[in-house]
Formats: sequence, C-alpha cells, structure tokens
Amino acid sequence: MSPADDGFDDFEDIGETPAGASVPGHPVAYAANWKTVLVVDALLGVALLVIGVVLTIVWNPVIGGLIGSVGLVYVAFIVKRAQEWRQLRLDAGLD
Repeated sequence: MSPADDGFDDFEDIGETPAGASVPGHPVAYAANWKTVLVVDALLGVALLVIGVVLTIVWNPVIGGLIGSVGLVYVAFIVKRAQEWRQLRLDAGLD
C-alpha cells in the first residue's frame, strides 16, 4: 500500500490552514485545549522540582539540586511558551 492510499487523503496536516498556508508557531497553540496542554506540561516540571527537593533531603543534595533545577527551568520555559501561545492566539483573533 502506498502512502497515498492510506485512507487519510481527506485530512489536512495539523499545521496547515484549509487554504494550505502554514500557521505561525506550534499548531497546538490554536487548539481549544491549549491551556490544558500547558498545565499538564507544567505539572511535569513541578514533579521534577518536587522529586529534586525530596532527593535533596533524603539522599544526595547535589543530585537532588540538579533535578530540582531542571524542573524549575522547565517550568520557566512553559511560562514563556504560554505567553507566546497567548500572543499567537490574540494575533489570530481566537481569544
């Protein structure tokens, strides 16, 4: 079976508009559940932060501190992504 015969010919790529023009930014920024995506992503960073703090207390402060720092930086990146996605949605007239 060739890729053209996969049965999905009627569906467009997720990052394209019906006219075929690319949308700026990540396509999930335009989804209705964009806030949920960001919250779940941020929870991953918070989990790393909590694990880092626990490891710092009960095992090794260096390793725990590194893991906690990675979680903190990850959450900071999610905050920046949230601002970018919000601006993309405002520019597209979605919010």
